[in-house]
Amino acid sequence: MKFKTPAGVPGLVIGNFMRVDRMHHSCCENAIRQTGTDIHRNQFGMLMFLYHSSKDISQKDIAERFNVSGAAVANTLKALERDGYIERKSDTSDTRKNIVEITPKGISLLETTCDAFYDIDKAMMSGITDEELRIFNRCLDVMADNLKAYGEKEKSE
Repeated sequence: MKFKTPAGVPGLVIGNFMRVDRMHHSCCENAIRQTGTDIHRNQFGMLMFLYHSSKDISQKDIAERFNVSGAAVANTLKALERDGYIERKSDTSDTRKNIVEITPKGISLLETTCDAFYDIDKAMMSGITDEELRIFNRCLDVMADNLKAYGEKEKSE
């Protein structure tokens, strides 16, 4: 049986994209471990999102931002809340809605890990010009739009 796989350059791009993601994931997990905490990269991403948000953030906002299910967000937030990195509060205007806030402990964690993550990202981008990064970013945006459209098409069928 022969399986369909992308040939040529598309296949190389997909393979390299997955390899670089795994390598980045490994570097980030190692940096987090060195802080003595037991937090995962996706939890860190949610904390950064909360930290940089200028408005009240709901669980639904987080699910949309990270393109994950509400259940996945609830599980991640449960762990972050258990460890004291976030708090969930009922929205005063809609009690069915939870507002998620980063705690001082969560901010402290970001302060101890952000430099390491910056160094990892800087090393990863080393030797790539700003113009090349802009082009790559545009390609990623197109890929994300394509996958979003594909996912919506799959849901409607």
